[in-house]
Amino acid sequence: MSRFRLFMAVFAIGAVSVQAAVAETFALVVGINDYAYEKKLKGAVADADDMEQALRKFGVRSVTTLRDREATFERVSGAWTDMVRKAKSGDVIFWSYAGHGGQEPTSRKDLEGASGKDETLLLAGFHPKSAPRERIVDKEINAWLKEAGDKGLRVVFVADSCHSGGLTRGVKADARGDVTYRSGNPYERIALPPSPASVAGAAISMETLPHVTFLAAVEKNKLAPEVVINGQKRGALSWAFARALEGDVARTTKGALTRGALEGYMRVKVRQASDFQQIPEFAPRSAKSEIEVMSVGETGSPPTPATTVSGDITVGAGGGAAPTAIAAGSKIRLRILNADGGREARIAGGLRNVELAAEGQTADFAWDAKAGQLISALGDVVAHEVAEPFLNGALEKWRTVAVLKDMAVKRNLDVNLVDGDRLYRQGEEVKFASGSIALPYVTVLNLAPDGEIQFLYPSKTDPKQWTPGQPYAVSARVTPKYGAEHLVVIATSKPLSVFQDQVRTINIKDLPGYLVQSVQGMDVQLGLVPLFTSP
Repeated sequence: MSRFRLFMAVFAIGAVSVQAAVAETFALVVGINDYAYEKKLKGAVADADDMEQALRKFGVRSVTTLRDREATFERVSGAWTDMVRKAKSGDVIFWSYAGHGGQEPTSRKDLEGASGKDETLLLAGFHPKSAPRERIVDKEINAWLKEAGDKGLRVVFVADSCHSGGLTRGVKADARGDVTYRSGNPYERIALPPSPASVAGAAISMETLPHVTFLAAVEKNKLAPEVVINGQKRGALSWAFARALEGDVARTTKGALTRGALEGYMRVKVRQASDFQQIPEFAPRSAKSEIEVMSVGETGSPPTPATTVSGDITVGAGGGAAPTAIAAGSKIRLRILNADGGREARIAGGLRNVELAAEGQTADFAWDAKAGQLISALGDVVAHEVAEPFLNGALEKWRTVAVLKDMAVKRNLDVNLVDGDRLYRQGEEVKFASGSIALPYVTVLNLAPDGEIQFLYPSKTDPKQWTPGQPYAVSARVTPKYGAEHLVVIATSKPLSVFQDQVRTINIKDLPGYLVQSVQGMDVQLGLVPLFTSP
């Protein structure tokens, strides 16, 4: 990036308070990879396994998990009915779904909404002609949710699927990245009368159900990709919610999750896990931030408070290994394309902290030796014109980004592209803006696609201290190098003069260790945002 100019904007920060806890939680967890007729997924069953484990750690005793062909309409609807029957007023019903989503023309005009389409969850045996009942229509779900509310129950519904729409960056994902989406094949109107629940739920929407907390992987008409986490395909929404249950989110003194804390955490975590391809949706939008979404169950205990980037720093889900340990111990799984066996082996031998993906394994990145392009598992070309000598730096940059993402969740500073998370072309102006900065010292870096560290702020002529409450904002023109750049904004309670001198000379692989060492004992705000560019 080049020709940076500062501009200012103001953002508001909300407050969170506390509400009384509920008594018990009943959970239904559904994950489907193995579809009879739809394309198979890779991460939905892993989502279900992870969610079940996280719920049990949270203290939920009653968990029903349906995987693959177990997930029939009869069993899903029966499990829901059983939970509602057993629960008493004040209890929580939790339902998570990981699998394909779909859209279909509304079957009756008198039930038709503004879009003329119904959103659906596609179950394992679904076929629009031979097995049309093996899906759940949004109007049916609305009726189920109202039924729970009429009994005085609170509902948390996590839908990790998509609805056959467009792409956030506006371009087709690169097939070399082996990207998979949670979207079923398009189909026409179902030749099946609407169920009684669909008719009953036609006049109901999520926005009119105050007892519900609904989380969707993406907004309507968007695609939800499966992301790669620890070498495995996953759904970003499910993975993030499981980490929230495990203690990655600030809780009340009783260990309860509030709506405000959960929403703030999920927006950051899902966007980061998906490289800003996903922005999760919450409903109802008018819900108060202090509402308790879930409380620790009878067998659970309040988890250790989420680690923040303040004082001694640790990162990782639930407060895992320190950044330096992650940087030293993790490896990137790479697939090399368009290189014969001899060249592939020679290239691999010269790479640090990289292992080659075996046949059938999910790769974090693919490098096209002929085109000189590095492609992510999400189908983004993250570096153009990457010759073999520069491949190490381009890959090391992503190990550094992983550490910074984790630090940002603990002490997040919102940093956004003003004109949206799309693909920006050569010569376009790009504007960045952060949220309100509360700390007096600011350091800003840009991590280029090839791993170069570019120091942006402060310059020798900039003020020594930041004005409290002001955001950081900057604009630039898209120039080479192309791919994925990451703007990193760090605010601290003490100056980072030594670190600022270090980043001008160190290698990208050493950045996390220097940063962690430099901010020990300080209050910190940290945020980053990717910019995807193309010639």
